[in-house]
Amino acid sequence: MSFGPIWEELERVTPPGESGRVKRRIKPEANCDLFLALAKPANLRMVLMLVKGSSLDGIDELPTARGVEARIARPGEDGSDASLELVLTDPRSADIFTALAADIADAVAAESSEPEAVAALIGRLGRWQRFLEEAGSEGLTPERQRGLYAELWLLRNYLVDAVGSTSAVQAWTGPARASHDYQFGPCAFEVKGTAAKQHQVLRIVSERQLDDTGVETLFLFHLSLDAHRDTGESLPALVGDVREAVRGTAAATVFEDGLFGAGYLDAHRHLYENPGYTVRESNFFRVVQGFPRILESDLVPGVGDVHYSVAVAECKHFLVDADAVIEEVKASHVGS
Repeated sequence: MSFGPIWEELERVTPPGESGRVKRRIKPEANCDLFLALAKPANLRMVLMLVKGSSLDGIDELPTARGVEARIARPGEDGSDASLELVLTDPRSADIFTALAADIADAVAAESSEPEAVAALIGRLGRWQRFLEEAGSEGLTPERQRGLYAELWLLRNYLVDAVGSTSAVQAWTGPARASHDYQFGPCAFEVKGTAAKQHQVLRIVSERQLDDTGVETLFLFHLSLDAHRDTGESLPALVGDVREAVRGTAAATVFEDGLFGAGYLDAHRHLYENPGYTVRESNFFRVVQGFPRILESDLVPGVGDVHYSVAVAECKHFLVDADAVIEEVKASHVGS
């Protein structure tokens, strides 16, 4: 069921200027009443979930998300149902709100009781809150697009062949905001993608990104890219490649969750078709003592949230052959 056309049809239900709400029921199989609605006359798109007041025991508010107002309307004295209401407040986020509504409706309809359905709505809304912090209506920034491209390029071109699609995708911890982008037992990877022409530098956004505390081996993978309009491989094309590689496996759902956590949504696909990328150079560096970095242990008390840059040229002293790296990944995978 596509929700966009339903809202468009509801916009034509009453003449412009009339007030009130019009709604259409969705997911009749759900154990609560779910509706798509419009608030007239502004034609604000809404998702309504009607439940008994007792299903909201202990719940005072809903997670807020950029561009979406989430509120609870408590039962009236006449014993009417309570409602959970999601309202699109930023028209630029219409595509995202449609995807959000479909995701939440699916999650709610899968639950067997009203309290579980309420918990499902709150849980999914919390995930969307984190997503909108990453991307918003404008999608990922160019830097985040390159970073995600580099992570998925490493996955497709090296890690799937090394340990299999399921293990490779399960090791992708970057979207969960872990210290490193991939973790294979005692072996971890931090991934950076750049598209600068000269004097390339890597942006390090935490004193923990290049900290090997807790892992036996830490590699920094750098993918140097040239960006072109209407040529090269786009981010959506690479996403499609990985999806095909994991189709029908246990990794498929994990991969989709990772994309969501990274701020990637198919509704934004048109924003990522350009530029396309060609790989200029790819390198693995072993992060060991002497590597140019700032560690948490180097900081004086009270200092944190460190951002700094590392010159790629200085990393070349720690270059490691790709085949040797993959052998270490395989050994770590077997031993984990």
